[in-house]
This record gives sequence, C-alpha cells and structure tokens, in this order.
Amino acid sequence: MDDGNYSGSQEGAVMISWEDFSKLSIKEQLPHFLDDSGALQSLVCAQQLDRETILKLILTADVLERLAGEGEVIFNRPYLMEDEGVAYLPCKHDSAYPIDVSNTLKNKSCCLYFTQPSSRTLTSFSLASQSLGMGVEDIRDPQLSSMNKGESKLDTVLTLASLSDVLIMRQEDEDFIWKAAHALKERGLTTRLINAGSGSDQHPTQALLDMATILSHIGLGKFLNSANLVKDKDGDWVCTIGHSGITARGITPRDAMESAQCMSIQSLRGMYTIVMVGDLRRSRTARSLSYMLSLFPEFKQVFIALDELQIKDDIIEHLSNKDIIYDKWPELATYLSQADVFYMMRLQDEYKLGSVSDINLPSVCSRFYLSDEKVQQMKESACILHPLPRREEIPVKIDLDKRAKYWETVKKGKYIRMALLMCMLGERLPWILGSKNNL
Repeated sequence: MDDGNYSGSQEGAVMISWEDFSKLSIKEQLPHFLDDSGALQSLVCAQQLDRETILKLILTADVLERLAGEGEVIFNRPYLMEDEGVAYLPCKHDSAYPIDVSNTLKNKSCCLYFTQPSSRTLTSFSLASQSLGMGVEDIRDPQLSSMNKGESKLDTVLTLASLSDVLIMRQEDEDFIWKAAHALKERGLTTRLINAGSGSDQHPTQALLDMATILSHIGLGKFLNSANLVKDKDGDWVCTIGHSGITARGITPRDAMESAQCMSIQSLRGMYTIVMVGDLRRSRTARSLSYMLSLFPEFKQVFIALDELQIKDDIIEHLSNKDIIYDKWPELATYLSQADVFYMMRLQDEYKLGSVSDINLPSVCSRFYLSDEKVQQMKESACILHPLPRREEIPVKIDLDKRAKYWETVKKGKYIRMALLMCMLGERLPWILGSKNNL
C-alpha cells in the first residue's frame, strides 16, 4: 500500500462509504481528511505533515514557550518564503513584540477521549487547550460514559464531536481513528480530530515533540535553510542557502528558494545519524517519528532491535521509496560512538506479538539498555530521547547527563500542542505562519 507523505494542499475530497474508503491506499485516503478549504481537519498519521509544516509548528511552539517565559518575542530574520509574504525566525535583536495568547481560542472547546492510559499526552493537551482559553472536558473511563449502557464507540465519538470544536483521541484499536475521521467527514461535521495514539500504529503529536527536540538540539537553523535572495542583471532570482552554500536560480523568488533548498537538503543527505533502540515493532512513537524523519534526508535512520521486535516492513518500504539512508542492526555497541541521536524505547508488552512470547524478552533485551559506561562512549554532542514511560532501559541517574533530553521533550509537549491546536483552528502567530493561517 502506498503510504508516502501527503502534502495537504488539495481541497477536501468528496467522502465515500467506509467500505469503499477502506479499500483505498493511505495516500488516496488522506485527501479525504481535509476540509472544504483544503486545510487539515483530521490528523490521523504522521504522513499528513510536510517538512515546511513541521518546521512552522516547531517555530510557533518556540515562540509560545518564549512568551510563557518572558512575555515578549524579538524577531526579524526571514527563513521561509510564502506565496504572499515571508515567514520569520525569532531572533535576539531588533524590535520586541509582546503578545497574549491566553484568549486566542476562548470561544472554542476541546474534548479528550482517552480509553488507553496516558499521563503526558493527556495532561499536555489539556494544559495546551486551557492556555489558549479553550473549554476542556475529558472521558477516560468508558464505564462512566454511555458506553456502559451499550453505546458504540463510534456513537460516542459522534456525540463528543457534535459538542466540541476539537476531539483528541487515544484508542487501543489502531484502525478506529481512521473510522472516526471518516465518520466526521461523511456526516459533514467540521470538528477537528487529532490522533493522540492509535494502538501500536501511530502517535503523530509525539513525533512532533521528538522532532522539535532533535532539530533544536542539532541546531534548528541548519534545517531552516536561511537564504540570501538577489535579482541578477537578467531579471532572474538567485538564492544562496547560508548553511550549505548551495545556489540556485528561478523566475520567481519562491522558485529559486525551493530549488536551492532541495539541492541543499540533498547535499547534506545522511549527515546525521539517529538510532532507534528497543521494541520497534510495537512502538507507535518510533513509527511516526520514522515517517516524519523521512522528510529530513539529512538523517540516516538506524533500527536496533531483536529480529522479532524489529521495525515493520512498511516503514522500510517507505524509506526505500524515498531514498532515505537506513540500516537494521542487532547490536547497539556498533553505533554508540557514531550516532547523533539515541531514541530509546521500552517493551510494548501491552500489545501481543502473535506467536512470540513476551516472557523472556526483558532479559534478552537488557543488552540494549543504557548504562554509564555506554553513555560515556557517546559523542559529547549526542542526545538521548525516550517517549516515556521508561522501565530499565534508561537508569534514572542518566537523567543528570547533559545528553539526556527526554524531560526537555516533555516540556515541549504543551507548546507543540498549543501550536497544533492554533493552526488546526485557523489561528496563527503571523510572523511565523506568513499568509497561510492554518494547516
């Protein structure tokens, strides 16, 4: 099935029956989750976000975090060209612009429908919504809802969607988020839907947090491709990318910039290495992160796991189709001194492995656990991430190592989700999102 990343620029497709819809490839399904204006209505998987959107969300979250700490943001440097304007990167000079976002979505409501356990995702979404002025309700125990009287999950979703502007869902059934998104569109409901974890399949908002931490740690400016644009004597635009020195020409500024950015990205292909370690087969966070990272060919992706816990073939097929450098490896030691990012995962034993038993896996997987000795072999510039919760794979004492960035990711959760809510509901910080006011 074609699961290539989809750029959400088309208008929403006419919804068909679930029976016909379920037969489509993922790439064919995704346009159905746009609204009539072409903006994203339902975020169900990581493939729906393109590179530019991910960077804009990260930048918006960065501004929101600065606002929370200082009450103002200083900016002036352009980084991305828009059709009708320029988007900007916050800087430490020029004029300061105080802004209050606490009432940005004051007339909107958010419902959290979580039938799987959650600490960080539910709390950060709840706080993100409240920080924007939204009314927030949640259902965590189906036994306290009408499902205890026999109401179906789908009817529960339709009820919550009818009463709220945003519905955020976590479900053990990895297919149900797709059914819910289809049902909203089929019935003409305009409620925004966000996948906060769908079984062992996907967790796109966690991938956004991880991307924010990874890119910020390495240096966000290296991925923004800040550019110098000039018009030559023939009337063509010439764009030079600052980080790589790549130059390209175009009839319009955007043509020149897009060509230069594409050439620059390819010139840096595989420059950084991220290793994902542990139970990759059942990790929705690893799957979503891999899909997002495929938009950043600067990263080589390495999957380190037991054969029975290795990443699924659909990810490998996707990376191959996009010509992303990757490797599958049975041992961590090989990459300890080479990798720039270590993404650690626990055993996801809440999901069955089919014919494979989980009984002996903890002892077998212990060879992938981090220790002081292993961490000391890493680059000083490396970073260690974990989507949490953790078990024995990262000892608590490693939290104090400067390379440990997983608690930083937790902090970013609130601001990334604030940015996502603002964008999906058509609000924006204008110097970040240029002329486009939503996803």
